[in-house]
Order: sequence, then C-alpha cells, then structure tokens
Amino acid sequence: MPPRSGGWLCLVESGRDGGRRRRPFASVPHRTSVGLADPLLAPPCDNRWVSDIGVRPASLGDAPAIAALTTQLGYPSAGEKIAERLAALIEDDRHAVFVAEHGGALVGWAHVADAPLLQDEPGAELEGIVVAEDARGSGVGRGLVGVAEEWARRRGLGVLRVRSRSTREDAHAFYRRLGFEDVKTSLVFAHRLDG
Repeated sequence: MPPRSGGWLCLVESGRDGGRRRRPFASVPHRTSVGLADPLLAPPCDNRWVSDIGVRPASLGDAPAIAALTTQLGYPSAGEKIAERLAALIEDDRHAVFVAEHGGALVGWAHVADAPLLQDEPGAELEGIVVAEDARGSGVGRGLVGVAEEWARRRGLGVLRVRSRSTREDAHAFYRRLGFEDVKTSLVFAHRLDG
C-alpha cells in the first residue's frame, strides 16, 4: 500500500537504456492537437513520493491491470476489451489516460477528455478514475486528478467536470475536498443500439 503522506506524484518514464526514471509533472511531455510535445505545469515532485508512486501515460500493456481495477470498482471488464478501447484513446489527442504505479503494480488510472459542449463553456470531463481499494486515501486519486487538471489547462480549457454515481458518497466527499462543486443532479439514460 502506498504511504499516506502529502505531496505530488511524479511521472515514471522508461529511458532509452531500459532504465526507469522519475520526473515531476512540470516536465511531463504530452501530445497536443498539432502533435508537438508540450510540458504539463504542476507543483514540484515531493521526494517522499519519488521512490514510491509514479504517474505516467497509460500504454497498451497496462490493459489487464486497468481491467482489474475497473472490475474492482464494480464494472466487470475484460483485458482484451480494455485494450481495444485504450488503443483508440491513445490515438485520439482529445483523450488522455494516466496510470499510477506503486511497487511495480498499477494502483490507479484516470481518463480525461476534451469535451466541448454547445450549451456551456469549453471544458474537460474526467471520464473515469479508479484507485485500488488498498491505496485509497494515500494521495493517488489526488495526483491523478491533478494531472487531469493540468492536461485540461494546457489545452486552454477552463473547467474540469466529473460525474459520480449518486450512491458513491465517499467519491463525492473526495471531489469536494479537491474543490469540485455540485452543479446539478441528473439521470443518465441509455438506449442500446445493437438490437
């Protein structure tokens, strides 16, 4: 289980020599709509976290662990299906998926998307975020939301929205602690189109 302390998480990267290194979010490159590397801006990396937890962009090899975390949250998911969806998201610069690692294991993921609306200001949507049960309360979720916020800021978006099931009271409290405000209550309707 990750340590329960403050501070920001660091990005974990694989070096050309196969080694791993950690950098603060402030120097994390990401693709922009024109395909150029652009640094994310965020608070500096806290050394207490550097050797324990890292956040990085997701890769296809993460699909089985993402599926397991998603299933743990109550959404049964197969690694193959997650891999298909993840491949599409990685190729689409309107989306970003980040994963948090601890001790070589994935302990969380977040999916953020540029979600323009005709009726409201341009913004990003935190489409999904999951933190492993034994890592909750350790700062992993806060770090993942921080990366999503900075991704949205760098795209010039002025708001990050998140939807949360009405029964997830712990999640609601988490979002409020991070400064999110309740703006409305709504129902989600679905209509299957495959039959």
